[in-house]
Amino acid sequence: MSTLLIPAQVAVGKGSVQNSSISLEFGNENRGMILPWVTNTGAVSGAVEIL
Repeated sequence: MSTLLIPAQVAVGKGSVQNSSISLEFGNENRGMILPWVTNTGAVSGAVEIL
């Protein structure tokens, strides 16, 4: 099995991405993402490692 990496950029709340160095860019309004935080990887089930 081989890995196919396809780079992508996402703009949220705007028409296009202005900074080519980032993957996710938000508009001028208050926006964000809530990401899970874990301190023990053994406690996470079904995790997928992205290389």
